[in-house]
Amino acid sequence: MTRLLPFQFLFVLCFFHFHNVVAMNKRASFVHPAAPFGTKVPDDAVATGYGLFTVKNRRHFDPRNNIPFAKKQKAGGTARKKIQVKMLKHVAGTGQAGQVVMVTPAFFNNKLRPSASAEMISDEEVEKAEQKAKADKELKMNVAKAAQEELEGFTLVIKRKAGPEGNLFGGVGAKAIVTELDKQLPNKLWKSKGVKIVSVVDEADKKVKGDIKHVGKFSASINLTSDTVGKINISLEAEK
Repeated sequence: MTRLLPFQFLFVLCFFHFHNVVAMNKRASFVHPAAPFGTKVPDDAVATGYGLFTVKNRRHFDPRNNIPFAKKQKAGGTARKKIQVKMLKHVAGTGQAGQVVMVTPAFFNNKLRPSASAEMISDEEVEKAEQKAKADKELKMNVAKAAQEELEGFTLVIKRKAGPEGNLFGGVGAKAIVTELDKQLPNKLWKSKGVKIVSVVDEADKKVKGDIKHVGKFSASINLTSDTVGKINISLEAEK
């Protein structure tokens, strides 16, 4: 027994030393949260770079990195004011030439104005432009209706060299028809953009593909506006 006493004494000494070290580590691992002097700090508060974190604000705790984060601000803050501009050129994602669109001042100043792609326009100017466009459309419609009525009962006579069986030496296409129409029934509308021959049919009401290549009676449809179509009676004769 006397030989075991030094070993038992050493074991007890080590046990108390280990217990003291653990106790000191526990005390050292706790740091009170930073707070003004005299402020009561909850026992579960933890001081972080984001402020005091407690159980009450645990719903704002990010489990991915174990740190609290601020509440998200509600949407609906002051929106950036946009300005009204008229497009002068086509800009992908913004608008076509002639359109009135809303853009941010920064986008207008940094891109649209330097490239002469748009200009600022007021509500009054927009209203005037709309009124003018409406008046121009009505005028064009009236001119087209008058031309449509003028074509009724009119027969366009075209003479070309032809063989014994009536086959033409060279065909008569849409462009030639409009040229002859302008000579025989002058009208500025025939040369307007968008006015064109869209189809030609023969006496049997069979559609002619390509140019007319033989003498005979034909009828052509001509687009005067997007909403108005006129009909031209054509008599294609052989030159003598």
